Amino acid sequence: ARWLTPTELRFEGIAPTINYPKGTNDQYEGDLEIEFQASPSGPTEFQVTVQYQACTETECLAPDEIVLDGVFLPA
Repeated sequence: ARWLTPTELRFEGIAPTINYPKGTNDQYEGDLEIEFQASPSGPTEFQVTVQYQACTETECLAPDEIVLDGVFLPA
């Protein structure tokens, strides 16, 4: 539906490839894992903003987002 806000990851500090899983009817249900891959040249701090909208069978909450900090460390 046009009024739904899609789940989206936005990164700062790295430019990863994001692999969004397929949803059911353009929606995700239950726990969700979104894989991403990046190849920084050394230890790199980054920030990811996760945009999402939680819904039940009958209603949807307002769109929301959470900001997470991370660090890539070379193997």
